[in-house]
Amino acid sequence: MAFGKNKEMDYYECFNKASGLSIKAAKQLEDLMTNYMDVAQKAAGIHEVEHEADGVFHKMVEELSRAFITPIDREDILQIASNIDNIVDNIEDVANMLDMFSIRQIPEPAKIMTSLIVKSCSALEKAVNEFKNFKKSGKQLTQLIIQVNQYEEEGDKFYRRTVKELYLQEANPIEIMKWKEIYDKMEDTLDACEEVANLLEAMAIKNS
Repeated sequence: MAFGKNKEMDYYECFNKASGLSIKAAKQLEDLMTNYMDVAQKAAGIHEVEHEADGVFHKMVEELSRAFITPIDREDILQIASNIDNIVDNIEDVANMLDMFSIRQIPEPAKIMTSLIVKSCSALEKAVNEFKNFKKSGKQLTQLIIQVNQYEEEGDKFYRRTVKELYLQEANPIEIMKWKEIYDKMEDTLDACEEVANLLEAMAIKNS
């Protein structure tokens, strides 16, 4: 994302770019989970997306440090950008765990949680795209934020049930340890999506 010397950064465009990278990473994770092969290579692909997302975030920080006027408070811009970046970081962590823990096969609950992550990132991407026009499209933005919150709530219930079943059904303590950590990180990813959605809602109210 290039900017001329006299061109103001479009922070909303950067939010859109970052959220687009989050859904890209989520879909790559879903491909890894459902077509479980070439794990290291696919994890490396997700790392490339995470690296690109870091670039967007750091460019925003750099521009914020020297900007005189911003469309919303610079602290709010930084908080939204940082939390979107956390989503991609968490997705990369999940992919890396599959590789580092030498996971042999993916259980169905992990695929279901990944599907929820994709749905949440997709709804969040749409919410982020709407955020620039929050004064005119408040109802549509609100509905998308509600969707993200619903996916998080669904994921939280599914996470608790899945972890309970893991402890009840898995006899190998090492496998329990591995999958508990993976499921924790997947739940963190859904929480990160909800956190961004809640920030968008708060910022829309604050700046209306």
